[in-house]
Amino acid sequence: MQILGAYSMHAVVEPADAAERIAIFKSLTEGWLKQKGSDSPDADEGEFRSQTGDGTGLFSRTTLKTAVGELHELNLDETASNGDLFSTRVSMSYVEERITVFATLGAAPNSVSVTDGVLHPKCPAIIRSIIRSYDDWSFNEQLLPTGRVRYVSNEEEALDICDELRWKGRSLPMVLVSSDSEGVVWPKIADDIAVQLTGLAEVVEVDRDAAWTITDELKKAASCYLGAVRLYWPDTRQDSRLRSQLWTSERQDSFGKDEAGRRRFLSLIRKTVLTAAALTISEPRDIKEVRRASSKERLATQGVESLKNQIVELQERIAGLEANLASANAIQAHTRHEFEAYRDKYGGSVSEEAANDDAPLSAPPVKGDTRYYKKISSGGGVDRMVYRLKACNHNAWVPAFAGDQAEKGIEKLEGRKNWRSLFKCRSCDGGGFWKVNW
Repeated sequence: MQILGAYSMHAVVEPADAAERIAIFKSLTEGWLKQKGSDSPDADEGEFRSQTGDGTGLFSRTTLKTAVGELHELNLDETASNGDLFSTRVSMSYVEERITVFATLGAAPNSVSVTDGVLHPKCPAIIRSIIRSYDDWSFNEQLLPTGRVRYVSNEEEALDICDELRWKGRSLPMVLVSSDSEGVVWPKIADDIAVQLTGLAEVVEVDRDAAWTITDELKKAASCYLGAVRLYWPDTRQDSRLRSQLWTSERQDSFGKDEAGRRRFLSLIRKTVLTAAALTISEPRDIKEVRRASSKERLATQGVESLKNQIVELQERIAGLEANLASANAIQAHTRHEFEAYRDKYGGSVSEEAANDDAPLSAPPVKGDTRYYKKISSGGGVDRMVYRLKACNHNAWVPAFAGDQAEKGIEKLEGRKNWRSLFKCRSCDGGGFWKVNW
């Protein structure tokens, strides 16, 4: 079984509140099974009419109550249309006034073969329901994202975002989505990303002014503007630079502007984050302790002969687990390799060259070229410019007679200033848009 994604959350509660949360957990899982097609969602085990594959679905419940605490677990298996088995496990424990929820998404192929088939995990509806049932769930002392977009539209809020991105205690990714109309490929894409990454990443939509502030504060190598989407990982590099992956509007456009392209992009960013979660989120200690206590208590109540038989069974199980561990390690190595390949191909971190403001972004212009540039910041008497593949949508060009800082910025970017004419769009704000005829 290959683990495709993982979720973990906890909350500190009073005993009376714990009983209520466990009851809500049972109610939510029963509702989920009913939606799946189960006629007896409150049973310890049963079947349901899966909405995918051959219509076969199985579920089982486990309840463990020990001196350490209690554990409630639901396992659900269903098949896809190609015969692959998909498994979801959701666990809730209560130990020492702490409620913990842990969930994993897994898959097993229908056949044994070396193939490049790609599995696309999704956030199960039950996870979103559990997260939204209370507003105090956290992961490593950080409040859990609820699947709702956070909107930032002024300088103060933008600076707060910069502080959060640089916070050493951040444990979860954050996704910034630029809402600049000049670059947006799919309307309201931030809403879709937030739902897809519920419980794993906070999604923030920034307008043009906020993006400008973030660019000035974090500099170009960590900026997000002109319709871009940037995923910021919680850890930083040794030189304190933020680790991130960027999808510019041009890169998004390569997926296709239609609904199919939108789905392809969402699948990629979802798989990127879920794969990282599968590799880094492990089963919480509380859940392990309840399992261990249950095994000890069960062994203590059995006779000597039964204990001997149990030891033999455990030895056989250990042998099987060792084999499974070897297989899991191989799968994990393959998953990590696949993750790195995806990151390098579709959303790699900014390279040293791309982070260098003096590095040209294209081949040198030649006579007859018409090029477009966008100002992203300024400083030291020189505007920082970026090369744009297409013009803005206004078609409101006017000759630029007083653009000394912009001229210096274009000269710095291209390494020359022998243009024939220079124009500025009179309708663009947020720094301005420029057209140069070489």
